[in-house]
Amino acid sequence: IVRMLPTSGTAVINIDDERSATIVPQLTGAMITYGWHETATVRAEHATTTYDQYGLPSGMVVKIGVEGSVVPVALPGVIGRHQVLPLLAAVAVAKAVGLPISDVMKNVSAYQPPAGRMRLLSGKHRSVILDDSYNASPDAMEAAIRTLEEIHVPGRKMAIIGQMSELGALTNEWHEKIGEMFGPKSLSL
Repeated sequence: IVRMLPTSGTAVINIDDERSATIVPQLTGAMITYGWHETATVRAEHATTTYDQYGLPSGMVVKIGVEGSVVPVALPGVIGRHQVLPLLAAVAVAKAVGLPISDVMKNVSAYQPPAGRMRLLSGKHRSVILDDSYNASPDAMEAAIRTLEEIHVPGRKMAIIGQMSELGALTNEWHEKIGEMFGPKSLSL
């Protein structure tokens, strides 16, 4: 699609995605990249999980670099390194259409993940539920498991894993790969 953009268009590309990154050298028009990569036009430089008074995750703060500035953005209720990508994409699109970046950065902190997509929910007895129950892909499942591994909580962590649908002939292979993430040398929950 981006190869077919008119000369007046601007391609907005996730530079962290290796498939998208291979397209970048082929483009001759205007382009804005986003991601964690140091060469991204709009980049995440660092993310820190925030915790509430009970030691439970409550969100994160991400430092976003754009136009020579680095701005820390508080994201209450948002958790997971991969959750930063939609925000970076929004900032990149805003930049592409000429919106003032300072205004956009102020509004980014209002982001809330859609239902079933890495939402932090309050549970009983001072517990927290990381709801990533929407129809998962292998990438989303792996990101959720890695996020669960990275956060620190008082007490236990539990993962309730459902099936990944619509994988066709690769269904068993992908379920086994995700299951291996819980192996003794892979993950410590």
